[in-house]
Amino acid sequence: MASTAAVALQPDTNSPESDVSLTRLYVLRATYLLLAVGVASLIMPSLMNPAPMARGVIPSLLGGVGLCALIGLKYPVQMLPLLMFEFVWKTIW
Repeated sequence: MASTAAVALQPDTNSPESDVSLTRLYVLRATYLLLAVGVASLIMPSLMNPAPMARGVIPSLLGGVGLCALIGLKYPVQMLPLLMFEFVWKTIW
């Protein structure tokens, strides 16, 4: 029983977070937080009160990106493609 508890308390060395330094994880999390707060302040009002003739495709897509950014706060390395998508489309735009 004691050996099982000792194994459960050891950090997982196979996880992607173990390959990334703690500073870089915090930078990734801060970027996801900035993205989520930016989307919440700019896009969510247009999702809550849409214009009568608006189709709402762009706010819906950006709202989904903002919600995925919240997941990125917990899993920063696994959600890295989301940041790459965000940077690419903003660069093209």
